[in-house]
Amino acid sequence: MMSGTTGSARRGGLRLPLSITLLAALSVTATMAFTTSDSGQASLLRRQAELDAYARAQSGLERFIAERAAHGLLGTPAGEESAEIVLADGSAAVSLHRVRTASPDRPALYLLRSHSAAVVDGRAAGEQRVSQLAVWQTGRFAPRAVWTVTDSRPVRMAGHIDGRDLCGSGQRLPAVDHADRAAGIDWRGIDGGTALVAGAAIPAAEAMRYSQPERAPIIRGDGDHELRRSGSGTLIVKGDLQIMNEREWRGLILVGGRVSLHSGARVEGAVVSGLDAQLGAAPAGHDVIGAGASVRFDSCAIAAAADAFGTLAPIPSTWLDGAAIQ
Repeated sequence: MMSGTTGSARRGGLRLPLSITLLAALSVTATMAFTTSDSGQASLLRRQAELDAYARAQSGLERFIAERAAHGLLGTPAGEESAEIVLADGSAAVSLHRVRTASPDRPALYLLRSHSAAVVDGRAAGEQRVSQLAVWQTGRFAPRAVWTVTDSRPVRMAGHIDGRDLCGSGQRLPAVDHADRAAGIDWRGIDGGTALVAGAAIPAAEAMRYSQPERAPIIRGDGDHELRRSGSGTLIVKGDLQIMNEREWRGLILVGGRVSLHSGARVEGAVVSGLDAQLGAAPAGHDVIGAGASVRFDSCAIAAAADAFGTLAPIPSTWLDGAAIQ
């Protein structure tokens, strides 16, 4: 009896340490399970944030190429440019670097980089980057005459038109030409906004802000317009245009209706009027060059204006993800 009781007591005494050991093991296992679960969830969140950042970087790159002019970057890119592209779910920082200047037989070559931050729980958790090579496709305009009229209306001249190139090329154009298509200008596309680079055109009411000689923007008026300040670039007027006394425009003038130059007004470049004829609407009245007014061909002013119509063209098979960017 005594020995049996002693064995039972010993077995009871062993149960407590074993229970404690088992509970400890279960606790460690549970802790590891929760830790593994938390770690897996954090990894998934981080991976999703990286994918989102990657998508923003790519979207930012594409938006910069398509809407560069909307960020005040018009015409042939400088050696270095940058812009912050705001997207629906964040932003991307895009930069442009010229890697080859233009030559007579090769366009300028640029490297574009875009990066966006990956954000987890409100904190930055690295960046995702993409890059792309692109060339600059220069805008061009080849006038058929100093003044091209897209219907049969005559130009009434008290002033004069000079077809000799002020830029010194030796080229000489006819003073006036009547052409149905006006050197291939897509007036229907310009009228509808599809033929212009996104964000390139600014309202004609702001022309006074863009009259510096070093700039050649695209300025657009959606109705009749009176040019009361001198300027340069491409002036697009969907109605009739009047260039007031002693005012000057250097570059291109594209007008849906008729053009009137008042006394002393000057244009250096080229003029196309009556473009509404492409839309089936013949302008009323004649184009007029008043006494003392002049229109002179200038190929340099035309080239500077046409440059604002240029675009960045991505080169196929040159896209790289962030792993390849140093």
